[in-house]
Amino acid sequence: MSMEPHEHAPAPSPELLAKIRAMRPVTLRHPERQVVRVMAASLLYAAAWLVGPATWIWGRALRADLAQLPRAWLIGFGVMWLLGFAAPLCVAMLPRRGQVLHRVSAAAAAVWIALVVVGTTALLAQVAPGASQIAVTRAQLLSVTAQCTAALLSIAVVPTTLALWALRRAIPIGWAAVAGAIGAAGGALGGLALHLHCPWAEPMHVLLGHAAPVALMAAIAAVIGHKLLAP
Repeated sequence: MSMEPHEHAPAPSPELLAKIRAMRPVTLRHPERQVVRVMAASLLYAAAWLVGPATWIWGRALRADLAQLPRAWLIGFGVMWLLGFAAPLCVAMLPRRGQVLHRVSAAAAAVWIALVVVGTTALLAQVAPGASQIAVTRAQLLSVTAQCTAALLSIAVVPTTLALWALRRAIPIGWAAVAGAIGAAGGALGGLALHLHCPWAEPMHVLLGHAAPVALMAAIAAVIGHKLLAP
């Protein structure tokens, strides 16, 4: 029986060899570290905003009626704003233990829960007589509301950008819900800063200038999120 001569495989092409040489180890994500870094950087930025731009523009870091407000209300609603920041951010950035995909349905629910929480701050807004400020005309209400909206968004953009960048190209499906939760978290951090800074205490101003911009930031993040999150 005759044997076929042994056939050698063709040599790899230069293009294939170049691609092999260009390969690098995959960088693994560490979601817990990412959340801690985003939270820490965001909180530092919010504190810097209070002692920096807020002081330079309005002449104060903390609201003038701070000492006259009920202590339990001030601390309780501050905690609510803080949870409105931390909870949606953790839900959006942390997969369930042992899982790879992010919790899309939980992120969508976190957006609505955060909006309910921040909306409650408007319904239960407190006014310190003689210390808190109340708009006397519609024009004044619109003016101070526009100022607070701009201030809140200027704070919210930092945690929102940091978190979206940390999750870039990591959300194959449901990116709108994840991005929306991140935007709501960023907006809630802005609301926390305003809770400590803004002395305009009437419910309509808090609703339009503090709570509504959280929904706006969530919507903006949900619309643009796919540009960073989708693979």
